[in-house]
Amino acid sequence: VEGFDAEAAAITPPTRAYNRTQILAKSFMVSGSLEEAKKHGRKSELAYQTGLKMKELARDMEYAALHGTRADGDASTARAMAGALAFAHSANTYTFGGSAAATNHITEELLNDVLQSMWELGANPDTVLAPPAQKRKISKFTDDGRLTINANADQKKVTMTVRILETDFGTVAIVPERFIAATGTGTYYDSLPIFEKSKFEMLTFRPVKREELAKTGDNTKYMLVAEKSLKCRSTKCVGKITNLTRVKA
Repeated sequence: VEGFDAEAAAITPPTRAYNRTQILAKSFMVSGSLEEAKKHGRKSELAYQTGLKMKELARDMEYAALHGTRADGDASTARAMAGALAFAHSANTYTFGGSAAATNHITEELLNDVLQSMWELGANPDTVLAPPAQKRKISKFTDDGRLTINANADQKKVTMTVRILETDFGTVAIVPERFIAATGTGTYYDSLPIFEKSKFEMLTFRPVKREELAKTGDNTKYMLVAEKSLKCRSTKCVGKITNLTRVKA
């Protein structure tokens, strides 16, 4: 209206997502005799075991970055980072009513529902991490002849996978992930994280370091230690589907 008086509207400041750093460690011992003895395929047992423990530490980091539950920690409780699944926005979470059942199959419609919810919140989801059973089911999203394969007969090659989905809400990569833990006892159910990859970053507070521990006998003890955390720039860019059955459709 001409001549109106402006009225200041109340605002709600954004809530800042935060995380904790998590200390990850692996320890091992090499006896004096083993280090001195001739070995097949390696010169040093220390170097060999260090390489193995580095791989174990990387696996633990990946697991924590997926499943971690944030813990502030104290004198008797270790700090823990929140993982990607813990950052999923409530509007982007589908749990089949919270019930685990053999009929809870991943479907195109269900996946599109979560992608739509994320898109409506302003996200541009581009990655789906799929446990093995769910990856195989997604690879069957080929109804109505929508999968086109160009192959030479002399190659004798059959393509049985879907790696990219072009949806109404963007193109998403379907990435198989072996470290997504199942839920339930006896009968197991999967979770399916969906996110915008650029909104996550693994931060390093202390890089991986090998330290020699105090000598207490005819052996040498070592510890690999690192301190990491997962940064999430927006929870609206993270979704998940849980209680997905592993039973074949």
